[in-house]
Amino acid sequence: KNYPGPYVSAGMEYRFWYLGTALEFDYGWQIVEGGGVGEISSTNMHVTPMLKVYYPLDEVEVFGGFGMGYSSVAVHEEQSNSEASWSSFWEGMKISGGIWLDLEPLGWADGFSLDLVANMVFNSGGNRCTKYNGAGPCLASKDLKPHQRDVAGQLQAGAAFRYTF
Repeated sequence: KNYPGPYVSAGMEYRFWYLGTALEFDYGWQIVEGGGVGEISSTNMHVTPMLKVYYPLDEVEVFGGFGMGYSSVAVHEEQSNSEASWSSFWEGMKISGGIWLDLEPLGWADGFSLDLVANMVFNSGGNRCTKYNGAGPCLASKDLKPHQRDVAGQLQAGAAFRYTF
């Protein structure tokens, strides 16, 4: 069973008026139930081109975004060198929403802002690998039974500092 854990995110965005196009990278870790410390790890990674829309409201801007790109989820057990993983090239869908707060009125330099964001990531296809002692089959989603294609969606909640040129 996986529990929430930390993630880091980085991105570049070109914004014009109320629209933005971005390339975002996320890497996260989950806390896994069972096993000793460091024996079982769970990670996820997303690289997603995004289209974003901004709407100004008083002191903040509300934004929403959508994108599809690379997504992977992996659980690794150290003692037996076993891994279960899922990856997809263009079938990882990311939906994003949040608020953007300009920090200049709070004494920060011009260009700095704070984002409060929630992302939801869905995986609709890809390859599944199961490796015991470092070896095993990787199967395309078309070769899996319907119950083997399920990959849990991921909810990310975070805060980010942004600098705008």
